[in-house]
Amino acid sequence: MIEQLRSEDKKRFGIGLRTARELGGRKVTEALGVELDRLSPERRPLLLLAVADRSDSSVLPIVENVAKSGSNELRITAINILIDLGDVSCVPILLDAATEGDSKLEKAAIETLVRLPGKDVDSDLLARLLQAKGKLRQVLIELAGQRQISNARPAVVSSLEDSDAGIRGAAVRTISIIGQDHEAGDLVKLLEKTKNSSERADIRKALLAISGRCGAKCIPHLKPLTQSRDNELHIIGLRALAIIGGPEALAAIKSAIETAEPSVQDEAVRILSNWPYNWPDDSEAGQALLKLAKSAKKMQHQVLGVRGYLQYIRGNKKFSNENKVAKVKDMLSHIKRSEEKQQAIAVLGEAPSASSLELLTDLADDPAVVEEAYSAMVRIAAKDIQGVSKDRRREVLQTVVEKSRNNGTKQRARKALRGIR
Repeated sequence: MIEQLRSEDKKRFGIGLRTARELGGRKVTEALGVELDRLSPERRPLLLLAVADRSDSSVLPIVENVAKSGSNELRITAINILIDLGDVSCVPILLDAATEGDSKLEKAAIETLVRLPGKDVDSDLLARLLQAKGKLRQVLIELAGQRQISNARPAVVSSLEDSDAGIRGAAVRTISIIGQDHEAGDLVKLLEKTKNSSERADIRKALLAISGRCGAKCIPHLKPLTQSRDNELHIIGLRALAIIGGPEALAAIKSAIETAEPSVQDEAVRILSNWPYNWPDDSEAGQALLKLAKSAKKMQHQVLGVRGYLQYIRGNKKFSNENKVAKVKDMLSHIKRSEEKQQAIAVLGEAPSASSLELLTDLADDPAVVEEAYSAMVRIAAKDIQGVSKDRRREVLQTVVEKSRNNGTKQRARKALRGIR
């Protein structure tokens, strides 16, 4: 076997690798470990992979030893092998590689540490985190997040204000993964103290992640932001509340629209126009949007109110088709731009009824949206709808065939006409 591994002939070397995998015995494994140091650099990774496929207890020490020293290529191969072969005994070796300063080694070592199985690995990493400093502490904090070691939260929180920027950043990223509602409060306090724009952006991301995960329990912790005189912090608080949804969050958004600084008002209107409707009580957002659409002082706010309200109508499963058409009709006098008229047509096209056909026929008089209206009319008239006679459907479809300038719409109308019997 050793002769085959040393052969210059590639085929004989391949035979040696196969034999290295198949020939049993601890002494064989130990001999292969010795041979690793004698082979050319380009062959060592191949033999190491063959050794890793063996099943006796002396394999792991060989792989660990290679992971400690040698060429980076060979060490990375050994580190990757430890994903499947390793256990808690490998942690010190991997942490050394992860903090050595070589980016490729660090990446490989951290990936292996993230994937290394066992609760004992979590316990080992946590114990080290409590004592670690510098680069090692940063790496351990990152690992606590990626392995989702929830017991590490106190240690990570204590690092949020560390003097080392790398440790602070790692702590924020990890809290975004394992943090709960109480950590939202810690992030809010940190936001209030932090002036660095990049760090604020990272904290904001973490706060939004926790808010989305923990929901309404975060609302009390967010109140200092919505009461802040710092407009940026106020907006961050409003965005977090929008992710949560519900009556308390909605009330804060409405309050900001009425009383906040102009830049915060603008953002609050944008947030309201994209309200997520996570709660049953969020239907109140529809009324707030309707109020904006009809009476907002800024044209921009009116437009966003119209858009948000039409989206609210479109997505509300409690409304009947007739309800939707009636609400769109009530809004039409407040819709000035073709973009919002197109949105109204989209709502009507998904609410098939006699009244939606009539309203679409009226909208087709506007040259700016005529083709969108025709397309929606075909969509409705092509179906057998209660309250719409076959003659009326034919009339609508024939109108589209005669007047539409869109060949695709015309073809769909003709096809629908042929289908009415």
